[in-house]
Amino acid sequence: MQDLLDILRVQRHDFMNHLQVISGLLQLNKPKRALEYIDEAAENLKKASVISKINSVEIAMAVLRADLAAQRQGISLNCNINSKLDGGFNHSWALAEVIGELLEIAVHGVEAAACESRAVNLSIDDKDGKYVFEIGFPCQESLDGLSFASRIVFIEETTAKINGRVKFGYSGTGAAVITLSVPAGSLGKDREVSTAG
Repeated sequence: MQDLLDILRVQRHDFMNHLQVISGLLQLNKPKRALEYIDEAAENLKKASVISKINSVEIAMAVLRADLAAQRQGISLNCNINSKLDGGFNHSWALAEVIGELLEIAVHGVEAAACESRAVNLSIDDKDGKYVFEIGFPCQESLDGLSFASRIVFIEETTAKINGRVKFGYSGTGAAVITLSVPAGSLGKDREVSTAG
């Protein structure tokens, strides 16, 4: 619940800031720049709209939490969501927890390695009866190290319990890529999986 309140506070702050910038530009008699700024602000607001279309409150909250954490570090979370996850899935809470962990690893990796590109890319797709979550970020060395290694055990165990699969690797450009795939299924079996590490 605290995360939701934090997200609402940030969105309110951003909205008020946008209004102040637009007001200032109009007072300076820069209507063209004010219109450009409105377009920029609208583009940023589209992400929240896209995330809100995910047909899972738990997963949408995990992505919104990650977005808030990324913003606090000056990192952009770019979302390319091609699936609303409307076919359902088993163990939505466990899946949301894994997605949150993976996004946290990516955000931390970008921050810790002081990457030139301060962005994490998340895509969600339907492929062959599975939901595929792909997280990419530019810091190759981020998938190495003790902190990452200790989290892999939790992620792999939880993913296996929900009949999913997680892969860690690198793209041709050297970016770190984490891919999580889980079978589409019916909702409502969260109580059967314990995510306690």
